[in-house]
Amino acid sequence: MNIEYFEYMDKLIELKSSVTMGKTYKSVFSKIGIPKEQMEDFFKWSEKAKMIGREKNNAERAKKLNMSLDDFMLFYKEFIILKMVHDKIIPHKLYKYMPINDYTLAMFENKKMWFSDLDKFNDEFEGRSPFPESFTEEDSMNYKKYLETKYNNSVQIDADKSIMSRFKDVLQKSASKSVDSAKASCFTTTPTNTKMWAHYGDNSKGVCVEFDVLEDPLFFYPILPIDYVKELPKTSYLKGSFDFPIKEIFFSKQRCWEEEDEIRVLKYKEGNLIEFNPRTITSVIFGTKSLEEDQAELSKIIKKNFETMQLKICSHNNSYDYDIDDLDFNNTY
Repeated sequence: MNIEYFEYMDKLIELKSSVTMGKTYKSVFSKIGIPKEQMEDFFKWSEKAKMIGREKNNAERAKKLNMSLDDFMLFYKEFIILKMVHDKIIPHKLYKYMPINDYTLAMFENKKMWFSDLDKFNDEFEGRSPFPESFTEEDSMNYKKYLETKYNNSVQIDADKSIMSRFKDVLQKSASKSVDSAKASCFTTTPTNTKMWAHYGDNSKGVCVEFDVLEDPLFFYPILPIDYVKELPKTSYLKGSFDFPIKEIFFSKQRCWEEEDEIRVLKYKEGNLIEFNPRTITSVIFGTKSLEEDQAELSKIIKKNFETMQLKICSHNNSYDYDIDDLDFNNTY
C-alpha cells in the first residue's frame, strides 16, 4: 500500500463527473497523473477503499470483496494508519525517549518492543472507568432501544430495575477486563523536548529513537493522539452506536501531561514484547550526557542487527534548544 494512493483518491474526488463520464479508468488515472505502472494496483486498492466507506461491518466488507476476513483486516489496519498520516492526525515520524539499559539493548537486539501494562504507567489515573456511578433517563432509554432492536419487541425498562443494575455490572467488569488485558507503548512528536529527555531519557544520558510509521503500519495499529482534558471523561452506558468507549478509557489524560504530546499505540496480544520491522527505526539520537561506553555498546548492536540506521547526538546551542548532528559511527567503538 502506498500513501500516494490517498493523494490520487483526493484528485479523483475533485474531478467533475463530466470529465470522467464514459472514460476508461486508465484514461481518468492518466489525467490525474497516476503512473502507468501503478494504475492496476491503485484500481484494486480503490475498490477496497470504497468498500470501507460503504459497509460498516468488516465481515460484510470482506465478503463483498471476495477476501478472507483475516486478509481484509490486514488491509483495513494498514489503510487506517496510512489515512491517519495522510489526514495529519498523526505524523509519519514518531519519537520514543528511552534510557540505555538492558531493556533498550534487548529491543535493538531482538527487534521487539516492550508494551507496558497500564497499571505500570506513571499516571495513577490510567485506565480509569469513564462510566457514571448511576444511570440517567437517557441510559435507560438507550438500553430499551437496544433490547427492542435485538429482540424485536417492546420492552418495559426502568433505571431502578435489577436488569439495569446487572447491565451496569457487566459493563464495569468488561471495562476492567479490557484495561487489565491492554498494553501500550508511548511516543511523541519531537526529539527536542527537554522534559522528555529528563523524565524518560535518563536525564539526557539515554536516547531518543525515531520511527517511521509508514515502514511498519501494522505495528502502529491501533494508534491515537492523547486527548488532554480538564476532567475525567464520562460516557453514557450505551451511546447511539453502542460502541465501547475506547478513547475515553485509553486515550485521555489530564492536561498536566499535555507537554508530553503523547501518541499512544495499544495492543491486546498475549505477552508484552511486540515484534517490529527493523526498517521502522530510522535513527537513534543520543542525549547530551550519554556516555561513550553506552554509545559504543548500543552502536555495536545496531551495526549487527540493522542494515540502515542513522546515529545522531544532541548538543546544546546558544538557546533553550538542541542541535542534532551525525554521530561518527566508526568512532563509537
